[in-house]
Amino acid sequence: MIRKSIIFTDVPLLKAFQYRELFQLVPFFYFEGMPFSKYSRHFPAVLEYECEDKEEALPMEAELLNRGLSEDVVKLGRTLPESQRVKREILHLLTALTNYCFFEYNASVGYYGVQAPMGDFSTLSPKETEKFNNQLSHWTIPAYLYPKVGELLQQQAFTDCTEFCEEATNFMDY
Repeated sequence: MIRKSIIFTDVPLLKAFQYRELFQLVPFFYFEGMPFSKYSRHFPAVLEYECEDKEEALPMEAELLNRGLSEDVVKLGRTLPESQRVKREILHLLTALTNYCFFEYNASVGYYGVQAPMGDFSTLSPKETEKFNNQLSHWTIPAYLYPKVGELLQQQAFTDCTEFCEEATNFMDY
């Protein structure tokens, strides 16, 4: 099964990269509507990877069902540990073997913040500048969302990319 996840790099990806039929990295500009700020130092990309549907028993599965969680949600939860492990291993391997630092946001950690404009500060109207300068800090969670992100992450095939990084002819098996 192909899984997709939004990840980040410390340097923008300018081309896609595919390793056999096991995983593919796709720069954010292949996807219409993905937001990007010129002030960001985290550059979004999509990691697409093959992962078996291995199910692992959840520690409190009976309790979750007793509290009203549906069997479908519990079944999905059984496959997440394997999917997360494979994703984490790919990100660590890519970070170790390339000039990029690949990472994902940990949504269980939050912080205070304010919302910055996506464009240049000099293009803000006086009203927008006033609003920005008088913001209150809010508790935020690190997340990357936009209207069609759910559809993107549910697609079951590798994204058709037109430009790839140089391909090696003799792959090393890891």
